[in-house]
Amino acid sequence: MSLLMILLFGCAYADEYCVRTTTAEICPNTTNIANCISYLSTGDCNICSVGYFASYDACELCPDDCSACGFNGTCTSCKQDFVLQDGGCVYAENCELIVDSKCVLCSNNTILNDSQCIASASECVLSSPKGCDVLPLDTSSYENVNVNCPANELFLENQRCEATPTCSLISNNYCDTCPINSTSNKYACFSIPHCSQYSQGRCVLCDDGYVTTDQNTNCEIRQEECIKVQHGSCVLCSEKYFVNERSLCSQCPVGCSTCLSAESCGSCEETYTKMGENCVKTGCLMYDSNNICVDCRRGYFLKNGDCEECSYGCKSCETNSTFCDECKTGYYLTQQKECVLSNTITGCAGNYSMSGCLVCATGYYLDNWLCSKCSINCDSCYNTTYCTQCDATSYLVNGTCVLSKAMTGCMTKSGLGCQKCFTGYKLSSNGTCKRVVNTSLMIAISLVVFVVVIGVVLLEAVKCRNVINTSKNKILDINTSPMSSNSEKYTKIEELLFDHNKIDFDDIKGLPVKWETTRLITVANPTKQIFVLYFLQHEDSKKNFMFRTEPESTFLRPNRECEFKIFIQPLCTCKVNETIDVVLVPQTTKSPHIVKLPIEFSTQFFADNLDSNEIETTETVIDHEYATTYKGVYRGVNVVIKKFKNISGYESAKQFRCEATTACWFTSQYLVNCIGAVTSNQVFETVNQYYTNGNLKQFITSKAEMSDTSRRSVSKCCLEGILYLHKNKVFHGNLKPENVLIEIDDDGLANARLCDYNSKMTTEYILSHLDDKNVELIYLAPELLHHEKYDLPSDIYSLAMIIYTSLNWALIVPSKNFNTNWEVVEFMEQNHKLPQEKIPDENFNVLVEMWNGVPKERPSAERLQNKFSF
Repeated sequence: MSLLMILLFGCAYADEYCVRTTTAEICPNTTNIANCISYLSTGDCNICSVGYFASYDACELCPDDCSACGFNGTCTSCKQDFVLQDGGCVYAENCELIVDSKCVLCSNNTILNDSQCIASASECVLSSPKGCDVLPLDTSSYENVNVNCPANELFLENQRCEATPTCSLISNNYCDTCPINSTSNKYACFSIPHCSQYSQGRCVLCDDGYVTTDQNTNCEIRQEECIKVQHGSCVLCSEKYFVNERSLCSQCPVGCSTCLSAESCGSCEETYTKMGENCVKTGCLMYDSNNICVDCRRGYFLKNGDCEECSYGCKSCETNSTFCDECKTGYYLTQQKECVLSNTITGCAGNYSMSGCLVCATGYYLDNWLCSKCSINCDSCYNTTYCTQCDATSYLVNGTCVLSKAMTGCMTKSGLGCQKCFTGYKLSSNGTCKRVVNTSLMIAISLVVFVVVIGVVLLEAVKCRNVINTSKNKILDINTSPMSSNSEKYTKIEELLFDHNKIDFDDIKGLPVKWETTRLITVANPTKQIFVLYFLQHEDSKKNFMFRTEPESTFLRPNRECEFKIFIQPLCTCKVNETIDVVLVPQTTKSPHIVKLPIEFSTQFFADNLDSNEIETTETVIDHEYATTYKGVYRGVNVVIKKFKNISGYESAKQFRCEATTACWFTSQYLVNCIGAVTSNQVFETVNQYYTNGNLKQFITSKAEMSDTSRRSVSKCCLEGILYLHKNKVFHGNLKPENVLIEIDDDGLANARLCDYNSKMTTEYILSHLDDKNVELIYLAPELLHHEKYDLPSDIYSLAMIIYTSLNWALIVPSKNFNTNWEVVEFMEQNHKLPQEKIPDENFNVLVEMWNGVPKERPSAERLQNKFSF
């Protein structure tokens, strides 16, 4: 087993590096195997002394002339004067210089041929791997030339043979062994700065505050962005950083909130959009095949294939930045479709709507949702020309305020005029005092003049009142109409009349989640009061749905009605049976009164945001550190619920919502049916259909035999499922028998569906818990095991393991070939394929291609369709 595998999965030196045990807290103290210097957690020997090789519970002697050997006794280095040949060691005849158990310099009259010295027709001064080179001694290039140095001297990088005191053992002109706590580059021994422990020439443990980098050849200060260190190396970085090929944290590209590498974004920041593997700053929600935007996010408008931002205060706009459809909170929409701060409305009492002011302060009147000032000395008016109440310094005369000091002959005054006149004056009908003339002529003249004046004044007053009333009615009657004479049309709820006794959607089979649905309702005023009327949603219901009306509010005079358009937007699946407040503000008292109007509806069955109150868990299936899986019931249907743990912060929640929404969009007969997800109140769950036949692992365990047709069918379904995901640029990342669900059709044929895909949290958990017993190591591609860059080809490796399991209809572990996952991992590292067993040649050859150690050389899922014989 390689050093990396030991560091990741086993115990390199008893308890000191133990990460997995078979006993309580420490590795077994197995020191009874002769010549063993390192043990596995199973108690078997892992590394033997020089000259021996590990064979499970024993150390066996390497073959003769071998100085070191590997698995099955294959020689890896030879004793002095011997070279490697066909897995063994043979005497190097006529060889003058041996490096790494290979002959590199032959004696005179022989030349080098495949590490052997053979007779030559001419004398050679120097030899090279290609044959005989005759070069002058002062040549400046010694590349591919082998020089024979005196004993105990090294051939150094300066092309000289020199003695060096730092090397413990010189072999064939190169440094073979260095002192403890140092390493060699063949030319000299040196220490790795800040390294506290070495193994096989590499640093396996750095000083505190340092981590290993560059494949364990350097120690560097641990970066602040590194949030998890495993086996001395950084394996997990903070948000907006990733682990690069040097095991250091590098910053994600601009706009990425998460990334896999410097070229591949996982998710984007707000105001950035995913385009291929990159995040582009744009307000665009959707592009066509030519990368031209066809739909913008809210707050932007489409212009010449690009999205431009709406003006400040504008929540959404259409043709240009200032032509708004809706304003942000604290702004109102003008008739010119501009958004203006609500608190800039002069004279508003502070009660605002999206259209403007609802109630004006004293001395102002409402005019097209704005407040205009009444005339001087007027406290309340319908408009600038008609006052209904004057201040304390004036009195009201025919809708006009007259200063009190202008009242000649008045003894007692009030807001409506003079109440009592002095002697010599007479109180007139308009509240003024007229001087009394005693002569009959003056009386007659005065009487005539008075009658004429009164007539003219009354006539003008009537005309003026009619004009004022007409204007006032036009203002008050916006959005209203006369009540219907058909009394059967209405249902009375408290003092109001409605054409429906409740808001319902009985004609719609389930409201769509996150989309608005409309309904019309008419409200009539049978009273003698003028009301400002609007609808108000309860705060506790806003977590399930959003409610609005058009118009937002209205003035409702006696015997008039208003038709409101109701908009309902469910935020998650829910069943609603509650009330909406209809708020009445009388024009006289301005004291609000509330009428309760029932509202009832239910949403569609499937949605990417479910109401957790509708989901009931019945039993726990499996509990992982990062998630717990339950069996449960949703609206009478059996489901599987996966509840994720430790999701905190905006970005983590955003990532989960993105993955859940993507899963709900997918509709394929080869993927599990996604019912929806819960993403509210800090609860994060996925809900999928329950399949009674269980998964592939359970099915193989329970059914010893299965028809060839069913085996091929399951394999084909898995391939089609991966093909569907890869066409949509989705990485499964956790393909194993437990995530392959089995269905049996009416003809008894077994089919399969894939589940638990596209979960960044699951993939991160696997990479940081490779020593967890629940992690199926044998189904992970080598690049995942070694914390290297992974992508869609990693799924192809895992798919090969699944198809191998299905076609053989037997689990890989345990089996007659392998007892543990470790054996499979080591076998695949050395052989890159599993035993063929029952699989036909044409299919097995395809599996070997899928197991290729170089990810980019594995065939794509699309190519595999034409390669397999299913």
